[in-house]
Amino acid sequence: MFQRKPKVLLLGEAPGFRGMRITGVPFTNMAILQDGTNHFGLFGPGKGYTLPAGSPTIAPEPTATVMWRVLAELDFLPLLWSTYPLHPHLPDRCLSNRTPTTAEALAGQPFWLTLTRLFPITSVVAVGNVAYRSVLASGRSVPKVRHPAHGGKARFRLGLQELLEAGITTNPNARSAALRGHGMQGSPGNRHERLR
Repeated sequence: MFQRKPKVLLLGEAPGFRGMRITGVPFTNMAILQDGTNHFGLFGPGKGYTLPAGSPTIAPEPTATVMWRVLAELDFLPLLWSTYPLHPHLPDRCLSNRTPTTAEALAGQPFWLTLTRLFPITSVVAVGNVAYRSVLASGRSVPKVRHPAHGGKARFRLGLQELLEAGITTNPNARSAALRGHGMQGSPGNRHERLR
């Protein structure tokens, strides 16, 4: 990803038990890592990813599948990361997901903030409410799109498409238009702030 120089960070919620918990790669699952037909040529045999020995046979993470399908449809390759990069689960139930707590989301902030400095990121887009609250707590105002889980694919895709049409990847000043277009307010000092 470093060579591709993504300008947008899509910030999700947390690893799912059928996806990143196993793969270690945000918004992926075992099927995606093994499939050589990925639109962007990132995954498949010989791309540097291996699954842990003895990985369980488990259904693919649906959010990951939707994410990559929509990104391919829009021909848009952002940097992907999670608000909380560890797998939150119910007590004594590793094969479950739960929403990260506020404390966990705050603990994850240094990781995604570091990514905005390591890559030429000019815009962060929050994917869902957990990511949006984490970004607001960092003092930034960013657009939010619907999380693709639980039937949110169409609204997720529409939200990304509108941001792309507003120029989120090429024009840092388009961020304010995108914020207004999504009904989001930000303080004037933060609205135009570059994240580098």
